[in-house]
Amino acid sequence: MVCTLKYVANMSQPKILELFENCGIFISQSTISRILTNDASGFNKEKEAIFRAALGTTPFHQIDDTTVRVNGKNQYSQIFCNPYYTAFFTVPYKNRLTILDILLCGKERKYIFDAHAFSLLSNFNISKKIINQIFDLAYDKEFSEFEMQKLLNLFFPKAKKGKNTKTRIREAAAIAYYHRQAEIPIVNILLSDDAPQFKKLTLEHALCWIHEGRHYNRLYG
Repeated sequence: MVCTLKYVANMSQPKILELFENCGIFISQSTISRILTNDASGFNKEKEAIFRAALGTTPFHQIDDTTVRVNGKNQYSQIFCNPYYTAFFTVPYKNRLTILDILLCGKERKYIFDAHAFSLLSNFNISKKIINQIFDLAYDKEFSEFEMQKLLNLFFPKAKKGKNTKTRIREAAAIAYYHRQAEIPIVNILLSDDAPQFKKLTLEHALCWIHEGRHYNRLYG
């Protein structure tokens, strides 16, 4: 109700407090402020719990994104949904790792080089030389973000070299870890448009009818 009054009815915090008091609801203005600023003990935690529970309700989930302005800068609103929920996440980037972090529900992102990761490395066209080096040093080992950066520095000692390759290596290992962990429900089918950041995250990737239809046009056009 506080959020609705503020962001839909455009009421100030003092007016929200006045309305509640007139209805016999006893609440402090500081509590109203905390609800509106989404502190860790309030609205954000409820949203996280809803999203985490929703991930286990159907085998597929739909995703799309749109640009938004935040404090004068471009960011992205990621929209997740299925027939039972819709959740919005405003984030600075729209790459695979960002989408993966959302799916992990705040759980620390980690990396693992198992068979799934090596399959993705091949799909990402990483050179056989690099894949063999990773296999020798890191097969079936789990890495934190800091440990992953140290590993990548072994292969690419010059910071500006191999930027795209390093990104693909991180993505492959992070996706493998996501499917290996058991704490967060795993999405197996992601329904989206044909944007590259949505691909390879799940075991299956479905297209909305508009983007699927484009492939038929290529076949019969």
